[in-house]
Amino acid sequence: MTRMLSGPMLLAGGVVLSIAVASFMRAPLLPEIGRDLAISAGDLALLTTSFALGRLTMDIPAGRLADRLPPGPALAGTGVGVAISAGLLATAQSFGQALASLFFLGLASALTNTTGMTLFATGAPPERRGAAMAAFSMALITGQTLGPAVGGVVAGIGGWRAAQAVAAAIGIAVVVACLVAPAGRSRVRAAMPARSGGDGDGGGPGLTTVEAAVLASVPFAVFFSLGALPQTLLPVIGSSDLALSTAVIGIALGAGGAARFAGSALTGAISDRVSRKAALVPSMLVMSLAVLLLVPSPTLVTWLLAIALLSFASSGIAVAATIIADRVPAGTVGRRLGAFRFTGDFGLLAGPALAGLLFQHSGRVSAMVLIASVLAAVSLATALLITEP
Repeated sequence: MTRMLSGPMLLAGGVVLSIAVASFMRAPLLPEIGRDLAISAGDLALLTTSFALGRLTMDIPAGRLADRLPPGPALAGTGVGVAISAGLLATAQSFGQALASLFFLGLASALTNTTGMTLFATGAPPERRGAAMAAFSMALITGQTLGPAVGGVVAGIGGWRAAQAVAAAIGIAVVVACLVAPAGRSRVRAAMPARSGGDGDGGGPGLTTVEAAVLASVPFAVFFSLGALPQTLLPVIGSSDLALSTAVIGIALGAGGAARFAGSALTGAISDRVSRKAALVPSMLVMSLAVLLLVPSPTLVTWLLAIALLSFASSGIAVAATIIADRVPAGTVGRRLGAFRFTGDFGLLAGPALAGLLFQHSGRVSAMVLIASVLAAVSLATALLITEP
């Protein structure tokens, strides 16, 4: 797969991986942060909400930047954002400072992921686009796999503040790499140029309003569930219901990320060789079933299985992005993917807030039913309303 990746794509993949490591180091630290700063479970959910708000703020501008700038300057900016946000969190003495740090981290994350997704979507021919987007997902997954594990291990040795100091160092390393690497000063051209009078660069019809709305609901549902569960409630459940340590929670979340690596490879292959829809619809159904595992009283087995299945199936979001890249003019892919990620990050904003409040005031069952219902509804809409050229 690496043979089809250009220098800028490899640079973007490395930055996506690194920023994901720094961003996801916080997940297993949440219980310790809550105890240290006297933050309740509901307020811990607001930390993830603040991260989502930062991403939401940056998504649309990031899409426009991805269409216009070489990757180096945009990706170097993500390293600056991570260094600032991790430094703020490492020195936090109040809930407000922790909220501010996660907001800046969200800005950096959105710029990274939108820039990277655009490069991978436009840097491969349409018949290999599914595999290219799978490569993007694998870079993201690898970071998400390593992040919780690294965060848990470092926190187990030196505490959660030391883990955030490591995240700040990762941000500085990203800045140096983007300014030094020759790939950071070049551009990736779209595999097929935008055609005047055409609807998409893949030769098929453009997206209808209904199809665009359904595709936008995919990242909303995926980020709604990932923000509510692996990034917020699953660490809390593991700590309070199963009495697991921070290190064990981090390793479990990291192992779940490895399952997502396998899911990305599978959905990329199905997307290119069978159809986009054949990869997307089952992914959403599997995520819904994974959430339902947590409706009964959780055991270590069901907790681990839910993490693995959620991670394995969440790569459906890359398939939805591939459909967009197939069917819109090449010169507008960045801004369309920026809007696509905007709806996803709105889900990341809503998921922890709504599910966290339900979890705190109505219990685990209500929160899980809400998340599973959102995923099931989007799966049904995708199956019925998306057509393929």
